[in-house]
Amino acid sequence: MKYPSFSASRLFIYIFLSFFFTFGASAQYRIELKIKGLTSKDKCYLVHAFRDEKSYIFKDTTDVDANGNIVFEGKENLPQGLYSIAQGQSKLFDFVVADQKFTIETDTINLLGNMKITGSKEAADFAEFVKNRIEIVRNADKTSPQQQQAAYDKSDELTKNYIKNHPNTFSGNFLKATLSVDIPQLPANATRKDTIALTDYYYKHYFDNL
Repeated sequence: MKYPSFSASRLFIYIFLSFFFTFGASAQYRIELKIKGLTSKDKCYLVHAFRDEKSYIFKDTTDVDANGNIVFEGKENLPQGLYSIAQGQSKLFDFVVADQKFTIETDTINLLGNMKITGSKEAADFAEFVKNRIEIVRNADKTSPQQQQAAYDKSDELTKNYIKNHPNTFSGNFLKATLSVDIPQLPANATRKDTIALTDYYYKHYFDNL
């Protein structure tokens, strides 16, 4: 069965390069959040996902006021990338930082489903993409193999359409970096020479999507 395309090592390379080329840029960032239903008992953290869910960098921390308002701000640009908002030990949601000043509004009933982002079209588009992709694959594992495959194919198509419609953006390039390299099929009676040629093709085209 073909699963949604993803390559962790390729993704790490792209995130590292994005971090390298944006680190140190002088500017200011300000991310305002209003999360209805959030209490002020814990601090909130702005977390930069650097490699995977176990490799991350805390970029900022702040208190939540009684109305669920949160403000992260600093005197330097945030590196473009995938970020998370966490409260205490719990991650609330992920989002993309492509712009330095924007606002996120949502509620604790449905953090992603009720999310509204203003001031950053790319962050808003990516949040909508994530919501749609989750809906596609949410119950795929409870269906027949044919239905699972159809869901995974639809998810891949959604990803490729997003990439096509968001050229030269962080989120488009980020998703493109997760795609596996398309390689030719081995012939039915493949020889050792065919296998070596296919392996050589893969390594020659490894960086095609970066």
